[in-house]
Amino acid sequence: MLLSGFIDGRLLYILEFPFKTISFIEKLELQLKRRFKNGDVKGQFLRSAYFSYKDYIYSDTLNVVYVLEEEHLKEYAPYIITNFLKFLYEHA
Repeated sequence: MLLSGFIDGRLLYILEFPFKTISFIEKLELQLKRRFKNGDVKGQFLRSAYFSYKDYIYSDTLNVVYVLEEEHLKEYAPYIITNFLKFLYEHA
């Protein structure tokens, strides 16, 4: 998975992790089990699967490809969740 974050057209970060990351897969499986309580249903889909930084940020296989320089990142701090912002600062 390659994830990127933009604010007002400015690239803030690019993060990479394997799709098979356990915490990420568990999040998706939980949603699938809720949607399809009796198993797979032909012609039906889970179109609104979601995840957050908490589902991959602690992965040993997470690769920080790019983070905006700290001095510029500060401009966008009001728009970023505190713990995720701390992570970005650590890698800026």
